[in-house]
Amino acid sequence: MHILHSAAFMPDGESILTSGNDGTVRQWDIATGQETARILEQDTSNLKLDLSPDGQLLATSDDNQRIHLWRLDTMELLHTLEGHTDLVNQIAFAPDGRTLVSASFDRTVRLWNVGTGNETQRFEGHAARVFGVAVSPDGSIIASASDDSTVRLWHVETGEEIRRFIGTDSMLATAFSPDGQTIVTGSLRSNSVTLWDLETGDKLHEIQGGTSGAGFVAFSPDGQFVLSAGTDNMARLWNTTVESEPQIYSLPFGTIHAEAIMMATLVDEDQQLLTVLGEGIVRIWNVATNQIERDFRTDVGGFVTDAAVTPQNDKLITASEDGTARLWNVFNGELIREFEGHDGRINAVSLAPDGGMFVTGGNDGAVRLWTINASMPAQRFDGLTVPVNDVALSHDKHFVAAASDDGIARLWNARTGAVATRFTGHDGAVLSIAFSPDSRYVMTGGVDNVALLWDVETGELIQSFFGHTDAVSVVGYSSDVQLVITGSRDQSVRLWDVATGEVIRQFVGHKQPLLSVSMSNDGDSLISGDLRYAYLWRTNLAEITTLACQIIPNDLTLEERRRYSITDNDNVCA
Repeated sequence: MHILHSAAFMPDGESILTSGNDGTVRQWDIATGQETARILEQDTSNLKLDLSPDGQLLATSDDNQRIHLWRLDTMELLHTLEGHTDLVNQIAFAPDGRTLVSASFDRTVRLWNVGTGNETQRFEGHAARVFGVAVSPDGSIIASASDDSTVRLWHVETGEEIRRFIGTDSMLATAFSPDGQTIVTGSLRSNSVTLWDLETGDKLHEIQGGTSGAGFVAFSPDGQFVLSAGTDNMARLWNTTVESEPQIYSLPFGTIHAEAIMMATLVDEDQQLLTVLGEGIVRIWNVATNQIERDFRTDVGGFVTDAAVTPQNDKLITASEDGTARLWNVFNGELIREFEGHDGRINAVSLAPDGGMFVTGGNDGAVRLWTINASMPAQRFDGLTVPVNDVALSHDKHFVAAASDDGIARLWNARTGAVATRFTGHDGAVLSIAFSPDSRYVMTGGVDNVALLWDVETGELIQSFFGHTDAVSVVGYSSDVQLVITGSRDQSVRLWDVATGEVIRQFVGHKQPLLSVSMSNDGDSLISGDLRYAYLWRTNLAEITTLACQIIPNDLTLEERRRYSITDNDNVCA
């Protein structure tokens, strides 16, 4: 009988990895339920796994009390971690990816340095075998599940036990919610998973509906679902917000519907919000009422990877995984024209301010310039051998820019197709790129967590923006180019002063990596979109403080001033 030991969501949210007692690690497509790759095959019945947060490292266990660290793209063995004296039953990366924690039948939990492979901390106190382990989102707490019917919380720095959750039978697995306020546990004989309050230790909810114990549990990135895997060769998806039967998936894995928001922007003088979902659904929202006014589908070419709306708000261009860009009528949802010119997935589309031209870039390394009224490219920019992650067209339509996996941002002459400038300053892939409204600057964001501002004419670096803790996935400007906007995989949006490079304001609330950001024409509002939600933010500090002062009885404290990036010493509330 094959038993599913563990599973992990891939960072893109489109696939998962599973491991079992057959000694294999397999990759599955969530949308189709099909196996897409067999990553690893070993002669072991104790193959447990976890993925590093950036998806670059894979950790696995074996029958000989060892842990192996692999580079996922090449499956090169980096380290073998040794020290446990009995079976290693679960492994988990810390959120920063620098440490790994393991649970063992030797009754210990151990912390390892990923870079060196050395043991850095040991947690002892369980009275029986330790089955499961997890690390809190901030990396400060470790949870361990044991055969002694307890889940225990440990302080990473001191190694001391903080809290204990007592169950009715052997605890097999545990996981933290994305916000770090809740943990979920799975036990040996209970046909359910249990949610606990981290601070009080109280049982919040026991979700019934399984037919076997849960040897593995994990929260979805938005915290709405729990994925569990059991000894009956079934994976179950539980909704944590309602009491209902779980959706059950047998191996091969089943379907999860994920509505990734690929683009969000304000239209109709900021009275409406237009969102484009990865499934190809376009929705027009009333900003005042938060209600959908109309929607239509654009998924004729498969998953929609990016989109852009014309200044008149009457047409929409979508980029798809089938290598085709399409022009749509926003009012009636009719397909107007198709643009074919890429060999494979198009990753990005950028539209000129007048709506007459647009540029696309794809996995084939090609960049294409189009006029909106012709189905053939007006200009081709070839020569790249790596995927193009983002593209931009200058507002004066003189230049085309592309961000690519080789760590270089390129600038071409739109008329001649000749390379004008190469911007080399990022340490790793460049993910995002945008021209300023006056076409004088190009801004780039990369996997090195940094955004850079460049002079188009000279190619010189003008300003660097440091502060994000993960890759900068989207960039943008205010209309007067005094401010720039960045969105990151660290789930935050930041507003920066161009002159100083300092953060003016930080917007926190997203639970997933950012996919889009844009600012209203008057600069008072900002719209940001992640894999599931679009947020509308006020950027006018005067309006925000007026609302705040109507609620709070006293002026802001020093801590509140720091939190809201208020740098002067004047009274906020008169």
